Amino acid sequence: KMKVICRYNKGSELPQYSKDWEYGFGPKTEFNLELNKEYLAYGMFLSDDGKVYYLLLGEAFQSPYYKPDWYPSVLFDVSDNKIPEWWYFKSFEKDKEFPLDAIWSYEEMTRDESHYIGLIEREIKDLQIFKERKKWIDREYPEEG
Repeated sequence: KMKVICRYNKGSELPQYSKDWEYGFGPKTEFNLELNKEYLAYGMFLSDDGKVYYLLLGEAFQSPYYKPDWYPSVLFDVSDNKIPEWWYFKSFEKDKEFPLDAIWSYEEMTRDESHYIGLIEREIKDLQIFKERKKWIDREYPEEG
């Protein structure tokens, strides 16, 4: 049950060493996170430039579909570093076309990279897969949800 605590929720507050706006984040970015709140990580990836991102449900996911996002790890402190038993792993190091080196998450995320892309692009079928996985995780691992 990997969990993280939000320490920053604005791009302007990030430590100087972490200010890399390559993935669309900038000094004016306000992340959909509550300071000092603990979040369950539903996955994490290692980008091809060595940065780690967590798949979390932020504060504005009120809709018929859960809308998780990938957040840069520099926004958080890890409060529970146990890798969940329901996570799978996939390496993309040989696929230089894909912007990740590795991903750890639920099975569909690691089996098919189109699910990763679909989640980012808010495709209904991919949001539904996430919603079903979250329901399963909450039921099977209630202390984690």
